[in-house]
Amino acid sequence: MTDADKDGQPRAGASRRDDRGSPGNRRVPRDAGPFAAGLARILSRIPEGYNRSIGCAKGWYGLIIELERELAALDPNFRVLEVTEKYGTLRWDFDCAPAVYDAMAALVDQAESASERTCERCGGAAALVEHDGWYATLCPSCARGTGYRPVDGRDGGL
Repeated sequence: MTDADKDGQPRAGASRRDDRGSPGNRRVPRDAGPFAAGLARILSRIPEGYNRSIGCAKGWYGLIIELERELAALDPNFRVLEVTEKYGTLRWDFDCAPAVYDAMAALVDQAESASERTCERCGGAAALVEHDGWYATLCPSCARGTGYRPVDGRDGGL
């Protein structure tokens, strides 16, 4: 499938191709706005050889920036290996000092769980939704007219 739905609109959580990049790219997404510095900090933690991109939509920027701050407090030298959306929720892969791995993994689990209730487009309260096999976490306003429907009876006000 492509990163666009049937109307040609970007899928929820889909990045524009030019915001992704070659492994050497550390480009802050164009829609970063007030989150630009925090996203740049995250991108600077991605080592050579990894896709240096933010693979989630702007509704989660605050969530991932706060996660990066919390993780850096435990291990200032930790590395981000990937920030992406998969099946409508956040995925954050990292490498850190073994002594703090469990504490950091717990923070990542919390952020990934929070993404299940946070609209990936606007950051509002949301629910997991599905459309033609694509999953997203959207608020009622962002889901309206997209064809996305609640998953597992979780309506989130949709």
